[in-house]
Amino acid sequence: MIVNKKSIRLFRLLADIILLNLSFIIAASLAQSFRLLFERNYMFILLLVLNILWYYTTRLTGFYEDFSIRYFAYHFINIIKSILWQVISAIIFIFLVKEDLFTRNFIFYYTTLLIILVSIRTIVFRLLVNYLREKGINVRNLIIVGESEVGWNFFNLIKENPGFGYNFAGFISVHPGSNEAYTIGNISSLEKTITTNKIEEAVIALNETESAALDDIIKICNRQAVKIHIIPDYFRFLSRKFAISMIGDYPVISVRNEPLEEAGWRLIKRLFDLLFSLIVTVFLLSWLFPLIALIIKSDSKGKVLFKQGRVGEKNKKITIYKFRTLKINRDDKYMPVVENDPRITGIGKFLRKSNLDELPQFINVIKGDMS
Repeated sequence: MIVNKKSIRLFRLLADIILLNLSFIIAASLAQSFRLLFERNYMFILLLVLNILWYYTTRLTGFYEDFSIRYFAYHFINIIKSILWQVISAIIFIFLVKEDLFTRNFIFYYTTLLIILVSIRTIVFRLLVNYLREKGINVRNLIIVGESEVGWNFFNLIKENPGFGYNFAGFISVHPGSNEAYTIGNISSLEKTITTNKIEEAVIALNETESAALDDIIKICNRQAVKIHIIPDYFRFLSRKFAISMIGDYPVISVRNEPLEEAGWRLIKRLFDLLFSLIVTVFLLSWLFPLIALIIKSDSKGKVLFKQGRVGEKNKKITIYKFRTLKINRDDKYMPVVENDPRITGIGKFLRKSNLDELPQFINVIKGDMS
C-alpha cells in the first residue's frame, strides 16, 4: 500500500499546527495567570498570525518535502529557521501592541516548547515510517537504468537506508548481454521488465557513452506511467548546495546555490541583523557608547568617531564607523598604524585590544552596509 505523499505532508503540517497552538497556550499560561488568557483579544490575533506564518515559512524552507530521504539534521535546521520567524514576529507584535501578557518568559517558553515538540514529532514520525517501510509497507518498486559509478553509488545509498521507502528491483543495462550482478534486463526488454516487476519509479544514471539511449528510455517510462528521476554523470562535481533554475525555456544547473540570492533569505538575514543590532543598541550601547565617548574626549582632543571609506557589496562605496583610537594627525597625511605606535591614545590601546573600537559598526549594520 502506498500512502500519497500529499497526505503525509498534510498530516505532518496539521500535527505541527496542533503542537504550535499547544506550545502557545502552555507558554502563555506559564508566563501569566491562566485566567487572563481568555480576557486578552490580542493573544488570539498573535496566535492566528503565528499559525499562518508557520504555513508559509515551512513552504519556503521545504520542511514538508519528502522527509524520509533527508537526514534529521536537515529537518532540525529547518525547524530552527521556521521558529526564528516565529520569534521575530512575536517580538515585533509585542512591541507594537504593548501587551503585558506576552513577556520575555513567554518568548522563552514558547520557543523551547515548539523546538522540543516539533523535533520529537519529526523523530517519532520518521521512526514509525521507517519501521513500516522495513516491513515492506508503503514502499515503491524502483529500477536503476544504467550501470555507471553514480548508479552503483545510488544503489548502495538506498540499500543502506530502507527508510527511504524504495524496493530495489534491479539494474537495467544499456548494453545487451550484460552479466552484472542485480541486472534484470536491458533497454530492449525495458517495457516488459516494468510490467512484470510493477515498477513505479526509475532512476536514470547513464555515463557519457550511454546518453544516446536517454530519449528511448524516457519514452518507454512515460508510456508505462513510471516516475522518472535523472542523476547526471557529472553529479560528483556538484556541491550539496546546487540549484536548478530556468533561463527562458532551458533548465540550468548551478554548481553552487547562493541562498542570499533569494528574496526570502535576504529578508530573514536583514530582519536578524536589525533585531540583533537593536537589542545590542538598547541593552549595551545605550550606556556603553556615551561612557566610551566621554573617556575618549577626556583622553585626547578630537572627534569621538573615526570614519573610513570602504568598498561594500557590488563595489558600492560605504563609510564605516569606529571609535577614534589615534591622536589627531595635524598634517593630514595617512600613515599606517604599527605596533606600539605613539599616536595610539591611552584608551585607544584598550579599545583596539578588546575590539571595542568596532562597536559603532552596528550603525553600519542598521544602515544595511554590513552584516
